[in-house]
Amino acid sequence: MKLAFPRTIGLGLNQILMIFITAFASFLSVGSIAIFNLSYNLQYVPLTIIGLSYSTAAFPTLARLFVNNQKEKFLEYTIIAMRQILFWSIPATVLFIILRAQIIRVIYGYGLFDWRDTRLTAAALGLFSVSVAGQAVILLLTRAFFAAGKTTKPVIVNALSSVFIITGIFVFMQAVNFSEFGKFLFGMILRVEDIKDMEVLILPFIFSIGMILNSIFLVKSFQKEFGEIWHSVKDTFIQVVVASLFMGAVTYLSLSVLDKLFDIRTFIGIFFQGFVSAVFGAGFWYVSLSAAKNKELKEITESLKQKFWKSPVIATEREEL
Repeated sequence: MKLAFPRTIGLGLNQILMIFITAFASFLSVGSIAIFNLSYNLQYVPLTIIGLSYSTAAFPTLARLFVNNQKEKFLEYTIIAMRQILFWSIPATVLFIILRAQIIRVIYGYGLFDWRDTRLTAAALGLFSVSVAGQAVILLLTRAFFAAGKTTKPVIVNALSSVFIITGIFVFMQAVNFSEFGKFLFGMILRVEDIKDMEVLILPFIFSIGMILNSIFLVKSFQKEFGEIWHSVKDTFIQVVVASLFMGAVTYLSLSVLDKLFDIRTFIGIFFQGFVSAVFGAGFWYVSLSAAKNKELKEITESLKQKFWKSPVIATEREEL
């Protein structure tokens, strides 16, 4: 009960936070709640596939290592999982930001979902995607704390983050409403400056800032409790960020070129425009990391080779007795 109670509070805080955000959205223009929920659910796809999968898979091993007093291996295993999470989540973030319009148009772009809804939902998805890597790190380190039986600290950090998000939404919303220039600048950055009611984008914007700050404070708390981890993941972080930025540039340029080859007014056209652009970008990402001799890419490549391209067993020479 002592270990479970803080976890229960943490889950409750997440639900309370979503209730507050939904309440804020209900005061905005019609459709704001739907735009927020649809974009939030989409950003949860890479978060679930990467962050939740790695953190859930790592939890039993982390718990066993800590119980057996193998603190160094516990720290090492956490670092390995964190590097893998960053390796996958950062390029996923960049692809979701660049291809946000294609993703929304393919999934929701039909029926009563008009062009205004598409643009606002795409902008919200881009804002949510900025914090995917941070949210994935939160999932991992929270479970690492739980594996060590220290369930209180993640809850405290989560509570502070929730308070920041709720307060930040209220303050930023007031500031944007009172300043026409600030509203125009905010909309111009997100390329929705011509849409009158775009205040809903404040919600994912502040949410992502809160999640990033949450991940930073959680990393600092983890390091204070168990040991240094940032220096061990820094090289991977820098390599993947640089490669992902190049990937984003290639993907963006590919969209412009393929715009003339595919009919983007149709489902097939917009799907293949996004898909082929993503393939070009991912290929450049792979080449960039290979040139940088990225450790994670090398490990994954060798693992796949061993699994799918096993070398045939060579028969031994016959021995004469």
